[in-house]
Amino acid sequence: ITPAPTHLVDTIASIQNSTLAGSHFMDCRPSPRHHALVRVTCVVTLVTKVGFYCQDAPAVWSGLWIYADHSANAYWGDDITYDVGELVRVSGVIDEYYGVTLIDVSDDVDNFIITRLGYDYDMITPIAVDSGTIGTSCNFAGEAYEGVLVTLSDVEIMGEENGYGEIEIDDGSGATQLEDDLFQTHEHFSTYFCNLTSREYVGDVITSLTGVVDYAWSSYEIHPRTVADIELSIDCTAYG
Repeated sequence: ITPAPTHLVDTIASIQNSTLAGSHFMDCRPSPRHHALVRVTCVVTLVTKVGFYCQDAPAVWSGLWIYADHSANAYWGDDITYDVGELVRVSGVIDEYYGVTLIDVSDDVDNFIITRLGYDYDMITPIAVDSGTIGTSCNFAGEAYEGVLVTLSDVEIMGEENGYGEIEIDDGSGATQLEDDLFQTHEHFSTYFCNLTSREYVGDVITSLTGVVDYAWSSYEIHPRTVADIELSIDCTAYG
């Protein structure tokens, strides 16, 4: 067996920045490093049940999804947790999953390595963007924000959630989507903010929305991490 080559640390931009056309209808600008073994140093911005997003700069083309959930993976499991702000070095193989660029433990378990390096909160300051720049369907401007922690201001909720839990939002520059993958966002709009059992939230204005941009089902979408990522401009006294 030929050992895998040793790599210097790659920038996420060298992995993500792509003008390539996809070969599948759900592809969106696949990585020029597809199938390559890479090593990145980045800060965790969002943690899910199967992996995490991380960034190596507060800038476009700086975010990457790390899929770490695998039974033979020593770096993930019920007894191993990662924190937002944690600095890590990740080695693994670049893959594309329905338009999302990622390091996938399943592609090469032997070369998948996570090294914990401490914390660096300054690297994950969210960057401001408008909803129209992110958009919905695959586009070059939106692709630059894939995996990046962003903040939007004064976005209106345009409709109720669809069957996938996605909510259309628009700050006047064009629509993008708000996703409820990490917590039931639409239920929080309906019940949490005014401590009600039910409330109509269509037309509400989100003063500030922070989250990580993902690409799923042929659309970009913003994933807030907790309720603290959503500042809603509503008058709860109107509900008695």
